[in-house]
Amino acid sequence: MPVIVGSLMQPEREILSGWKEIANYLGKGVRTVQRYEHDFNLPIRRPTSLSPGSVIATKSELNAWTLACSIRESSHETPIMTVSRGAAIEELNKSIDQMHRLRDEIRERRVELIFSIDRLHRSLRTPKG
Repeated sequence: MPVIVGSLMQPEREILSGWKEIANYLGKGVRTVQRYEHDFNLPIRRPTSLSPGSVIATKSELNAWTLACSIRESSHETPIMTVSRGAAIEELNKSIDQMHRLRDEIRERRVELIFSIDRLHRSLRTPKG
């Protein structure tokens, strides 16, 4: 979502830098976010050119991770997968099948469109009389 700065619209920053900024974005404490990274594969990156303690994360990856895991509001706060692996694979296969059907339909529509354009061009070229 764009942010208004003065009179200019600027896109919202996608990259979060540092544990504190990442923790604030997720609404958690720094130690909790560090534990999520260690125990539950929170998508954190460590740029090699920066100091060893430097971390960054993208909002889109954090959002995807959050959607994939439901976080319990308890003292142990452990993520729970919202669907089983088998169900996720089945859903993925359905999506792939649907994608193939849509691709085939798009190809058919493209051919129909080409024929329609060709007919239109021919009708415009032939003199009416």
